[in-house]
Amino acid sequence: MTEDQEAQNSQQADKEINGAFLRVKDYLPENDSRGLWFTHNVEYGFCRNLLGLRVLWVIVSLAAMAFAIVHGIRTGHTPINPAAVMDCLSLACKGYMGWNVLPSATKRAADQYAESAWMAFLRKAEESQQKRLTPVGMPAPQN
Repeated sequence: MTEDQEAQNSQQADKEINGAFLRVKDYLPENDSRGLWFTHNVEYGFCRNLLGLRVLWVIVSLAAMAFAIVHGIRTGHTPINPAAVMDCLSLACKGYMGWNVLPSATKRAADQYAESAWMAFLRKAEESQQKRLTPVGMPAPQN
């Protein structure tokens, strides 16, 4: 699409871009199986999974803190005990990481993955074109 067409119909442009990227994702594993795009894809997947688990982190921290408080009371100690304090700190850290750090880290990882995948695809397409243009028996041009 031209820039004007994209500006007029951004939803269609997004569909076309996503479709093209899906084709690139299918192409790369067969033609550049362990390129930099692969490393960025692993990093993006890791961040995305952590982001998806952030609510579970908070639930586990709350459960651990409740257990520490109840255990402190049942054993005749104060509800504010070292385990409860550590669980409270853990909850605060998980909340901060899950809602302030991970979203931007996941976006950054996704952008790196997309950029490296496109660049790998373009590099492979250029190599393929050079091979087709090189006469039989002649070495490929070196860049």
